[in-house]
Amino acid sequence: RAKRLRKSIPVSHWMKSERKRVSAGRFVIEVTRMYASAMKLSKRFTKDFNSFWGLKPGFTYKVED
Repeated sequence: RAKRLRKSIPVSHWMKSERKRVSAGRFVIEVTRMYASAMKLSKRFTKDFNSFWGLKPGFTYKVED
């Protein structure tokens, strides 16, 4: 437990670094395709996803078919 505690970081720090990764689309291609597909199919998902991660309202992922 002590080892886990030493390695831990506050959620706010994790969210900040993760937001950079999410906004840059640094995922394996399958995950990027999944998000792009979900965003194409659901305006609500896109709105909620972008709001959660603090992205611009029209943000989407572009992938080649």
